[in-house]
Amino acid sequence: MSWRFLAFLPRLPPLDELVGGTQIRPHELFSRYAERGHRVRVFETEHGGGAPRRAGGLEVAPLPVQRRGVSGLAARLAVMAALLAREARAARAAGERLCYYAKFPAGLVLKGGWVPAPSHPGGLLIPLARRLGAATWAAVHDISPEHERRMLERADVVSPRERALTARKARLGVAEQRLLLPRASFVSAVTPVMTSLIASRCGVEQRRLAVFWSGVAPALVEPIPPWEPPAPGRPWRVGYLGSPLDVSFSLLARSLARLGREDVVLLLGGAGVSQHAARARACYPRVEVREGVRYADYSDFARDVDLWALPYADDYVLEITWELKVAQALASGRPVVRSDGPIVAHTDLGPHLYLSGSDPAGFAAGVARVLADPAAAASRARAARADLLERYRWSRLADELLERLEAL
Repeated sequence: MSWRFLAFLPRLPPLDELVGGTQIRPHELFSRYAERGHRVRVFETEHGGGAPRRAGGLEVAPLPVQRRGVSGLAARLAVMAALLAREARAARAAGERLCYYAKFPAGLVLKGGWVPAPSHPGGLLIPLARRLGAATWAAVHDISPEHERRMLERADVVSPRERALTARKARLGVAEQRLLLPRASFVSAVTPVMTSLIASRCGVEQRRLAVFWSGVAPALVEPIPPWEPPAPGRPWRVGYLGSPLDVSFSLLARSLARLGREDVVLLLGGAGVSQHAARARACYPRVEVREGVRYADYSDFARDVDLWALPYADDYVLEITWELKVAQALASGRPVVRSDGPIVAHTDLGPHLYLSGSDPAGFAAGVARVLADPAAAASRARAARADLLERYRWSRLADELLERLEAL
């Protein structure tokens, strides 16, 4: 079956602009489907101009209308509807099956104070796409209001107004999900926990739901040399790479302080980590920071890491999202210490991980297990790398998702 994919996204970033993340990554999917001979057209709604670009069967172009405000939203929706109708006609003429892709974030954004606006208005076109005979694919990144409540709890300072705005955004997000997700022919999300919530809250049948685990980009991890434990006199570097919102750096620092070792360094990387370094150093002085590490820099960063630290409390993130960092970290060939929790049971990656508690004492115990037997850790890391590169590469996961869509 030959597909024609159509998507309206705020922007389709190049690979080197992304690092970590919990989201379904459309550029990985669409690049793969273009490689397989399918047509893919992506219109960027917030690119602000820019020239169209093409890579084989993948075409990316700015949406002709870039106006802001309520009138701009109405104009964009009108242009998007016309493009959708045009693509449906072209697909029929070419004997292709059209798939309309819509990205669903946690909720509606609030622009100009209390005025709600869809952060991804393409979801509103799902009913039209179904009437035009297209298969409709809704990619859900987070669930409201759970995600919004946790975002508030992670923030250091939240004003009463911010709480009220976020609560309203969450309610609007729930309404949008309940209205539109049941109309989609196919819904993908990044964990079984999320798909269960979608099924119960929105009434989407299980056969139309798919879990899409975050995968591995071989081009990023294959250049990383196999890991060898630190030689005598060289410190261990415990690496964390990602967003400050994902983790408490003071929790990480307190965990390492409990080890009572002078040869362990905490290596923090990502965007926005510098402002949190002082708080971490107050708990643990041996902290190094690599600010601005991007997706293309992953290989260089991983070379300096001896073990990855991923201390997530399950009640902290509600196990709604499964971090790309877990699969990517295992595929880099380094030991990975990750706090245990229900989501680990949903995957087959548990045997590759050094599972620990998520409190400082529990997480320190997980790190100590790696330090106590470096040779066993190296052997385990090599086995994990081979397994992840075989089964969790993006191309394979993308193909499996396409097979699920075709089976409907």
